[in-house]
Amino acid sequence: MKRNLCMLALAGLMTLALAACGGEEPAPQAQAGQEAVGAIFVPGGADLPEGKVYAQFADREYTFALDAAWVYYFDTVEGTEPVAYAGDGNLTQLTFGADIDGGGVGALGAGVFRPGEENDVAAYYLRRDEAGVYFDPAQPFDTATLTEEHTFLGTDYPCQVTFTPGQPAASCTLSCLDEGRTVIAEETLDPAAVEDFQTFTLAGDTASVVLTAYDGAGGELGTQEVTPENPSAVVCCDAGGQMLASKVLRFAWPEE
Repeated sequence: MKRNLCMLALAGLMTLALAACGGEEPAPQAQAGQEAVGAIFVPGGADLPEGKVYAQFADREYTFALDAAWVYYFDTVEGTEPVAYAGDGNLTQLTFGADIDGGGVGALGAGVFRPGEENDVAAYYLRRDEAGVYFDPAQPFDTATLTEEHTFLGTDYPCQVTFTPGQPAASCTLSCLDEGRTVIAEETLDPAAVEDFQTFTLAGDTASVVLTAYDGAGGELGTQEVTPENPSAVVCCDAGGQMLASKVLRFAWPEE
């Protein structure tokens, strides 16, 4: 089984905030004839109800209270103003606007899946109606058994999302290095306690930071080096299911 590094480079991760953040509001109204607006990937062991499964909408964001990973993007009009909604859940990498179907808006992404007794994953399109964004558990567009790396390809919503087997990081160590690669500071973090997009401010003599991830038994999962040219990383942690949660860690160097 391929072993995944649960600390991945942030190569084009874009959780877009195209709509301004705010308090909880009514979801935007769907327009007639709306096509698929996203995709969701759900392990086969999830207890899904019959009929449509709707996303929760708060702070201008759609989320699902499921063991799942998802991505969505759609345009709408609020009043007279055009607005775009875009986001994801539990993906480690994401690029919107990828040329997947000859120029249409697409999503190119990646996620990490923890193998277990049941490794079947079903992929569904996300759609919109007057009640919100939803998927229909009776209509998967693809299914796969994830015991190795697998890529789902969507057509109604053009997307390409690759899942890799891996284990969550129970802890990670940040080792700050100077120009001579001597450790000048070190800190151990609990990924579950780190906020998504949390920023770590570094001392001026820090040349780079080496992040080392460990599993629950203390085994090393992998390392990543962060530099001023590549100042972000993603750590995968336990979300209570087979789809691992991901959190972005940002690093800030003092301005000269």
